[in-house]
Amino acid sequence: ACTAFILHEGGRTFVGNNEDSWCVEGRVRFVPGEAGRLGAVYFSSWRGHPYLPWSDQLGMNEAGLVFDGLTVQPKDVAPAPGKPLREFSALTNRVLEQCRNVPEAVAFLRRHDLALLHKSMIFLADAQGRYAVVQNDTILMGDAPYFAVGNWRLGRNTDMDAIPIPRLQQGRALLEAGVAPTVDGAWTVLEGMKSYRKFLENGTFFSTLFEPDSGRVHLAFYHDYDHLITFDLREELQKGAHTLDLPSLFPPNKAYQALQAYRTPFHQRWLFQVLMFLGGAAVLWGFILGVWVLVNGCVGCGGSQCARAGRCCWPGSGWWPWWRWWACSSRWSRSSTSAWAMCIPRWPRCPGSYWWWRRCCSFGCAGTGASAGRCCRL
Repeated sequence: ACTAFILHEGGRTFVGNNEDSWCVEGRVRFVPGEAGRLGAVYFSSWRGHPYLPWSDQLGMNEAGLVFDGLTVQPKDVAPAPGKPLREFSALTNRVLEQCRNVPEAVAFLRRHDLALLHKSMIFLADAQGRYAVVQNDTILMGDAPYFAVGNWRLGRNTDMDAIPIPRLQQGRALLEAGVAPTVDGAWTVLEGMKSYRKFLENGTFFSTLFEPDSGRVHLAFYHDYDHLITFDLREELQKGAHTLDLPSLFPPNKAYQALQAYRTPFHQRWLFQVLMFLGGAAVLWGFILGVWVLVNGCVGCGGSQCARAGRCCWPGSGWWPWWRWWACSSRWSRSSTSAWAMCIPRWPRCPGSYWWWRRCCSFGCAGTGASAGRCCRL
């Protein structure tokens, strides 16, 4: 998600998330707990890129622990020897399977090498109103009545008011002004933090509002907050493992249909594959053509054509076709009228004012005067 917040007031906790992405596919995945693992719900979206697999962006387990992943400015850190290294999805899934609250999750993450979070942030929140921001170089924890984050790397001295993300600042202003600790009050914050662009009316792909103390999850699709769906996590987990197609859960959305109709390589897998094939074919054809030009452009540059008055075979002279526009110079000797051809990049003429052109043209010409022939005719 691109924005997330926690609101804890009057004994109630709400965790909201806006997933802002250029996607046309999304899913909701329910995974029951087994063998000591906690059950959870995961939300994910997919851009259609065949080399980018589905990955869970956010979710909540049956103990009320919520995670959300946000993209932030990249930063590399040194690896942590002796600690296991996991990529984002594997790491966050283990957190929901094994941890019941924010302190447990932070302790779990501290035992891992977080180097792969070089451009990711994990936002954690629980039913008690505690939250944490986990990055590869910093872990921040808090329990303030409200807190909001966006796509911005945080440090211990970050001035939250100076973060240049208008949607985030609008949400923070709403929280600071006072929001009722209700579902409707929390939705006003999500709507204030939504992304909306005039082009195709695209923006926030879906929004989630978690109630970690009750296990309820509220869902809106494609920045349409008039049609909401609510899941009871415990009831859904009792149905066993199942996955739902997120867009199909909602009535037709004209803005979303316009996005679907807009053909891009990342929205249409077949188009991406066709472009990849054509690009590969173009590279291969260019390589073959380049080899052919080098080979055929150097053949037949000796003999009478080049021997005449010691002249080089210039582009466009006589029968030379365009692909032999590599000037061929003959290396002459005083005792022989034969020549063998060398192909080097040549200009048709050698301006005397430019010494590097003169050097280029004189390459391969032995001696001076008529006995050697002159390769460069100024």
